[in-house]
Amino acid sequence: MITRRNDAVKMLAEGLIIQMQAFGGSMEPLISSGSILTFQAFEHYQINDIVFCKVEGNFIDAHKIVEMNEAKGYLIGNNKGKINGWTKSVFGKVIEVQAPPSHGSVHNTTS
Repeated sequence: MITRRNDAVKMLAEGLIIQMQAFGGSMEPLISSGSILTFQAFEHYQINDIVFCKVEGNFIDAHKIVEMNEAKGYLIGNNKGKINGWTKSVFGKVIEVQAPPSHGSVHNTTS
């Protein structure tokens, strides 16, 4: 599991699939704190994709794309309605969520 964000960016750029642990409740009920998230880089992203990105110099591990704009890029926000801001720096999206052991389930986010 990856803990250093710069390493995660590099590995995703190399085409690797990585895992990181989620912390906090801003994406509940979609993602619980402690969940293991599997990320993969894609050429294009869509509204409602849960992504690993950088907004205004800050890494955002798992928030969703709430809007897209050709000039501005992607508008990133959490599942509680808070908006982080616009970015063009999206490194990968969540393709699987493994709930913390006490929750005991696995969710595939790809259709």
